[in-house]
Amino acid sequence: MLGVPASACPEVDIVFVWADGSDERWRAKLQRHLSAQQVPGPQSAVGPQRWRDFDELRYSVRSVFINVSFLRRIYIVTDDQRPRWLCDSEVVRIIDHREIFPDPAVLPCFSTRGIEANVHRIPDLAEHFLLMNDDFFVTAPVQIGDFVDFARGGKLIYRVYPRLVLKDREREASDTWFSSLAASFMALERRFGRFHDPLRSNTLREIWRACTRGAYPFNEVSHQIQMYRRSECFEAEEIFRDEFRMNSSSRFRVHGTYNVHTLRAYCALHRGTALLTAAGDESLYLASASRLQRWQQAEKRLIADTALPRPKFLCLNDTTADASRSREWARFLQCLLPKLFPERSPVE
Repeated sequence: MLGVPASACPEVDIVFVWADGSDERWRAKLQRHLSAQQVPGPQSAVGPQRWRDFDELRYSVRSVFINVSFLRRIYIVTDDQRPRWLCDSEVVRIIDHREIFPDPAVLPCFSTRGIEANVHRIPDLAEHFLLMNDDFFVTAPVQIGDFVDFARGGKLIYRVYPRLVLKDREREASDTWFSSLAASFMALERRFGRFHDPLRSNTLREIWRACTRGAYPFNEVSHQIQMYRRSECFEAEEIFRDEFRMNSSSRFRVHGTYNVHTLRAYCALHRGTALLTAAGDESLYLASASRLQRWQQAEKRLIADTALPRPKFLCLNDTTADASRSREWARFLQCLLPKLFPERSPVE
């Protein structure tokens, strides 16, 4: 990379967390444990959208081979599954949950929070790795400098949403995603205090709401590809041992778990080995629950609009439990993804 000596560029692995929700054997196991634990419905983040598979992983892997030139190896972390399209390759390795969870008694685990809390235990994982979900895509060429600031001593770059996160007790009680974020912020403040001045939009509305309701002294780490150091993941787990243990022992995404991305990023920030930057136009997030007009605008920007540079990072997040909207989302992905990544990867 221009301006960076080759010796300074680390080896980088990519880790995917993946489940094939169309696998009947896996679905039967899921239903047995859902019934045994009497886990509440979709509002508690155990709805079908959490595990639906629209072949996103195939296209995500294609995006990596096209746009990540510094890739060493790909790990796919899964529960006794294998993508049907994947051929044997030295570049891609399947990692079963049993290889990374220290306590096999907590398995099977259907929560990405629990799985992501243990990915740093992958055998032979590189010190630097990119963590991806199967609905993350790299849509333009990236360099190691997109994730590491060599001019500032090799600090990792974490992208966050540049807005205050307002305190909301009612939302904490009803929204498992927000409750995990709030719990993580409170754990950070208990451990480190208010050491960080969060990025903010400074709009009058944000300032007013922060004054009346209160805001956390941290930003939300953006929902996109982020780079981690393996050694720092072990350090974060040691600092927040109870929080990581709670995630690992929770079979489903429920209240009482934590956002490990937030814990890891702020541990590195506090240690002085990371910095925060605002997630901007280089990232595009699209949800299945968004308006159809938003889908059309995103497709135009990704496929047809040459006036603006294509975003580097894309997330296509399945967020709706509605069956009709899910079918529309499937059709949208089946149209969009082959246009974005038409050529097979070397591992298909």
